[in-house]
Amino acid sequence: MRTTTAVMMTTLTGLLLAFGSVAAADEEPQLISVLQSDKSPAEKDAACQRLKHIGTGKSAAALGALLADEALSMSARVVLEGLPGPEASKALREAVAKTTGLTRVGIIDSIGIRRDEDAVGLLTPLLTDADASVASSAAVALGRIGGDQAVAALRASREKAAPAVRPAVDDGLLRAAEGLSQLADQTSRDLLVRKYRQQAEGLYRELYDSQTSEHVRTAACRGWLLAGQEQAPARILEAMGKDDQSARLAAVQLVRDLPGEAATKAFVEYLQAGKLPPVVLAGVVEALTQRGDRLAAPAIAEAAGAKNDMVVRLSAVRALASMGDASAVAPLAKAAAEKDDALRDAARYSLSVVKAPGVLEAIVEQLGKAEPAVQVELVRAIGVRREPGAAAGLVKLARDGEASIRGTAIQALGQIGDDAAAGQLVLILAGEIERDLADATELAVAAIAGRSAQRAALAEAALGRMGQADLPARCRLLRVAGRIGGDKALAALRQAVKASEAELADAAVRTLGDHGPLEAAGDLLALARTSENPAHRILALRGYCRLIGQASARPAAQRLEMCRNALTAATRVEEKRLALAQLATIDSAAAMKLAEEQAAQAELRSEAEQACAKIATALAGADPAVARAALTRLAKTAADASVRQEAARVLEAMDQYQGYVALWSYAGPYQQAGKECQALFDVAFAPEKPDGKVQWKPLPGAAWQADLLGAVGGHQAVIYVRSRVIVPKAAKVRLDMGSDDGLKVWLNGKLVHANNTMRAVAPMQDKAQAELKEGPNDLLIKVTQNVMGCAVCVRFRNADGSVIDGLRFERP
Repeated sequence: MRTTTAVMMTTLTGLLLAFGSVAAADEEPQLISVLQSDKSPAEKDAACQRLKHIGTGKSAAALGALLADEALSMSARVVLEGLPGPEASKALREAVAKTTGLTRVGIIDSIGIRRDEDAVGLLTPLLTDADASVASSAAVALGRIGGDQAVAALRASREKAAPAVRPAVDDGLLRAAEGLSQLADQTSRDLLVRKYRQQAEGLYRELYDSQTSEHVRTAACRGWLLAGQEQAPARILEAMGKDDQSARLAAVQLVRDLPGEAATKAFVEYLQAGKLPPVVLAGVVEALTQRGDRLAAPAIAEAAGAKNDMVVRLSAVRALASMGDASAVAPLAKAAAEKDDALRDAARYSLSVVKAPGVLEAIVEQLGKAEPAVQVELVRAIGVRREPGAAAGLVKLARDGEASIRGTAIQALGQIGDDAAAGQLVLILAGEIERDLADATELAVAAIAGRSAQRAALAEAALGRMGQADLPARCRLLRVAGRIGGDKALAALRQAVKASEAELADAAVRTLGDHGPLEAAGDLLALARTSENPAHRILALRGYCRLIGQASARPAAQRLEMCRNALTAATRVEEKRLALAQLATIDSAAAMKLAEEQAAQAELRSEAEQACAKIATALAGADPAVARAALTRLAKTAADASVRQEAARVLEAMDQYQGYVALWSYAGPYQQAGKECQALFDVAFAPEKPDGKVQWKPLPGAAWQADLLGAVGGHQAVIYVRSRVIVPKAAKVRLDMGSDDGLKVWLNGKLVHANNTMRAVAPMQDKAQAELKEGPNDLLIKVTQNVMGCAVCVRFRNADGSVIDGLRFERP
């Protein structure tokens, strides 16, 4: 069956091709007739376009007749350039004598593109044409055609060519040389290969040795270097040593481009010999890097060594970031320890990113035998590289290393260490250790614990060492256990606060204040109220204020009480200001009242009024009456001009957006496979169902619209938002709404509006009448999302359009 199908397909393909050929043969005479008629230029141009695909030698004469027509010459010669057969070449040659200027230049270019050897005799005299454009075009065309006669004509014209034409003659000779090189590559007969290659080399060398433009000399040198085949690497290296910019540029480019492992080895040997000027050696390093051959890695690593010139070293150090292997570790670490800023920074970067088998092992090996300054750089690299396999070596350095290296090793262990490393660091803390190293060690253990699944065990390990340790070590171990946290650590801190040793009690109070969990709030407040040590009272109260900030998930009333406690316990302005900063984060009328009370104290007025402004701004949507009253007072009487200005700005915004729902929660998005958003409009998802299980999340507040794009996170979906509308008395109201895209609105479970549309959001696109009952009213909205933006806005007004007194909002 397969064979039969294949035969059928082959037959069908042949028939189609034959039919196409017949169709083209029938069409070509009609197109020729168009060219020979008095049709418009546009119609003749269209005929040329078609002939480009189906034309044969039969079209050449008609096309040739158009070459002298400036409007159609280009259309005709583009077809002739690709037309098979000698007729096209003849038509182009005959047109040269009939044209002038740019039309003639274009025809000559087409002759060159066809590589018409019969045109050499025609083009040679044109090398001295009075029109420099014609002469230049003839030179380039002769170069494209190539061959002994064309080359001889170009050589003969070099010295006597006009200055404007000389570059084109050199370009023609360069093209002829490239043509000979291509012939050598395409020919299998050895005698012809040698002949073509020798001729190409001769032309390249002639151009390179001449006083021509720099780019021609560079290209000629490149051609001559490549023409050497097996000798190409040796020629390239020889060219690098020349005091000639063209030769060096061509050679360095070929270090990058010449393929083969043998070439890499030759270039590496020359790099290692170091006989070139530093700037050239740096170029060789860069070119070897671009080759991407790892065979060069050891040589580049060697070039990064201190014996070389700085420009070479810097190039090598940068190259090792991508080319380095294990041999790069030692020179990079040594370079990173040097004083030169550029070299040090480059070496640190390369050492941190070099990737190859054996690099980690090389780092660990060097870590054990390098000089202290170099060890520091190796340790730094381990931390940046996140190499956990080096942790054991770092522990040894942290314990037994030179003073200059221990701190860096400890910091690196904080970045990469595991539970075992943390255990070793705890042992170090239990012994004798300098203060600055102790601080670093405590931080490292806490950092490891933060990544560990066994935090409690690490804290217990530290606490377990306290019984055998001296007093300073007990303080260190208690601090680190407190940093780690956990029930046993908190219990130990609570006990230590009562210790008879003043140093241990001080460590406990400071650790509770700086790192104690929210459960320690009561302990800190008690210390702030009752401690006989004034410093401890201050530290405890500051820690208590820190915990107010961590209690953001607790009800506002609890946080407010914590702020009240802090303000009552504080005896200094500094701690009262800390409490006010936390009070400013609570958006409630009670928080506003407390802040206003504190503003009566002259030393707290500025901070208290700033807190009032922040609370009022947050309440603008939830409790606009309270917010407006506070902001009005601040705009008139605040001590700080910036507070007065901010209050006035918020009042203006409240006037502009009065009545808009500003507090929302959202649920979703919801989707169904194969359904677009408008098809989802009437699909009842969980938020519409009385028993639906919904996870509502708070949406950031906004002045007038709820921006849902980040929440919906895609397209062809629906999302739900809800809010609670609170009024002091029942009222008939009007809802002014806008949405992107459609929306469906329920108030107290009753559908009050639906519009399954596609649009961008704007205020008051839709209106609906509804009734609010006294007290809280539940608002639910379903919003459809097509693509791009997604948002909704709702403003409540009395039925006559007036402002609703006492209106406020909250999240359910």
